[in-house]
Amino acid sequence: MKPKTAVLLVLALGCGLAAAFMTQRLLADRNKVPEVEMVEVVVVKKAVTGQTIVKDTDVNDYFVLDKKPKDGVPSSAITDLRNVSNVRIARSLKEGDYVRADDVETREAMGLPGQIKPGMRSVAIRVNAEKLVGGLVLPGHKVDVVWTYRSANGTPGAKTILQDMEVLAVDTIRQKTSEGRRPSSVRR
Repeated sequence: MKPKTAVLLVLALGCGLAAAFMTQRLLADRNKVPEVEMVEVVVVKKAVTGQTIVKDTDVNDYFVLDKKPKDGVPSSAITDLRNVSNVRIARSLKEGDYVRADDVETREAMGLPGQIKPGMRSVAIRVNAEKLVGGLVLPGHKVDVVWTYRSANGTPGAKTILQDMEVLAVDTIRQKTSEGRRPSSVRR
């Protein structure tokens, strides 16, 4: 074999090996899946209608923590199941939806219904300013409800029908101001 032919053969063999190596690297890089950052978010497990109050015991019935790619998760998505406990769902959610911060209302944001403790009920009683002890009864105070009546023969009487009841609201007032004073009423 001539030296010129041998050099060309070695050169061709070297180029072929280099091409095979580069092709193998290119295919390996294409098949490599980029690492996706995952985040745990609260996802609806079972459809929830709007205005549903979710208690501690109901959380696992309605919601589940699920790992999702961070890029596809809305910034307002809730990431902790404790944030969907003892809340009211503001709008209907279907299975698989992310639960967002604006989808839930805390007890404080629910208004008066959110202030009612589990197992309790609230009843409205119409009273006037004189019956409210001149504005001295405020939300949070405990009162007895007394029924006054006149019997058939005209004899007046009084009977305590409820004892140690918590006042939730007076007129349109649900709470005291931060200074502890009674805020002015909206209605007069």
